Amino acid sequence: SIDSVEIDTGYSALILSVIHFQKDEFGRLLEDETIDVNAADNNGKTALIWAAELCHKEMVNMLLNDPRINVNANDHITTALIRATTANTKPKGDYAVIVKMLLKDGRINVNAADAKGSTALILASYLDRILIVNFLLKEEKIDINAVDKNGNTALIWAAEMGHKEILIMLLKDKRTHGSGVALIRAACNNHAGIVRMLLKDERIISDKDHDENLKTALIWASHPGHEEVVEALNEDEIIYTNSTDLNSCADNSEEIITLLNDIVKFSCKIGV
Repeated sequence: SIDSVEIDTGYSALILSVIHFQKDEFGRLLEDETIDVNAADNNGKTALIWAAELCHKEMVNMLLNDPRINVNANDHITTALIRATTANTKPKGDYAVIVKMLLKDGRINVNAADAKGSTALILASYLDRILIVNFLLKEEKIDINAVDKNGNTALIWAAEMGHKEILIMLLKDKRTHGSGVALIRAACNNHAGIVRMLLKDERIISDKDHDENLKTALIWASHPGHEEVVEALNEDEIIYTNSTDLNSCADNSEEIITLLNDIVKFSCKIGV
């Protein structure tokens, strides 16, 4: 029946029709004025969240057109927008279409976060979902500088993961705040090209120059195999270093040590 629910899963008839992609049954259920379109299963997932996660475009569209739908329903972990951003069972472009559909709904909360404090933009930047980032940045209400529970922004994640195209989009947006942490993460992960991109942006040097361990970008870059990153930092007028940097590199390669000893531009911007 319409109101029947599976005891073990909490799946309603509507949710089951989404999971099994039963379009006719789904349409019939939506026509019933008594059905709870926002009913959630035992994990808090509604029909809309399931439809977004499974990339059922037609079902998502029908649900969004239903005035009873709660587009921001949360399954205690995430929302339909975040599910569509992070799901990977279908091609990325298919989920980008779902995200675009959700964003067109004026009721959607573009800054809703998951249990870890990550918004759709943060997750899309981390996962290299270029189309989705592009759609999200077009939203006036997007908080481009939102931070997750570990203090990471979309910019920091893009820099750490080496996602060049997403980094370009974020840096082009005037709403983006600078972050010395982004530079440090890029250096730590040996993304020399990303380091150069960040150093060209004057907003990057406006933030703190060391991480929570008081390590600068140069210290992280002093690890073996990071020679190109050291060179990239050395090319900049303001090198991210301090008096303890060279002492931190005792165990590193001879080439790294040579590069560091060649650096004559020191900026003691932090007192450690």
